Amino acid sequence: MLNLKQVSFHANAFQIDGGGLTRGALLNFMDVTGIEAQPTTRLYEIWLEKKWGDKVALRAGQLAADTEFINSKYTDVFTNASLGWPAGVSLNLPSGGPSPPLAAMGARLRADVTDNLTLLGAVFDGNAAGPGSGDPQLRDRYGVNFRVNDPPLALYEAQF
Repeated sequence: MLNLKQVSFHANAFQIDGGGLTRGALLNFMDVTGIEAQPTTRLYEIWLEKKWGDKVALRAGQLAADTEFINSKYTDVFTNASLGWPAGVSLNLPSGGPSPPLAAMGARLRADVTDNLTLLGAVFDGNAAGPGSGDPQLRDRYGVNFRVNDPPLALYEAQF
């Protein structure tokens, strides 16, 4: 029997239209906005989360790292890409890392140690789109590759 107490489910998808200013006109590495991507309909995140009380939560499925790692909690109101997932990180990770518009299979553990200290740790598949040449968004056009066989990417963070 499954114990479904304190288990939640989340899924979201993108419907992306247009080509974007960065790709079509500027041809630079850093996107002008955090919402540019190849035109398509793409599953982004789909995960289950199990909580144990108010202090510990384990999330597993297709996750995005930019929502909780290497990001400031105060930048969500801005769409400029310079305030989100850093371009340097994206350029140095296979397929840009688990950030928009590609998420990756993984697991995240969150522990609220005190009211002022939260510990986060996660392991992701190391290449959201999989190996190959060319645009990673075209290698995983619809966000349903669900890769788990690449070398892992581990992230951890303490939030005060």
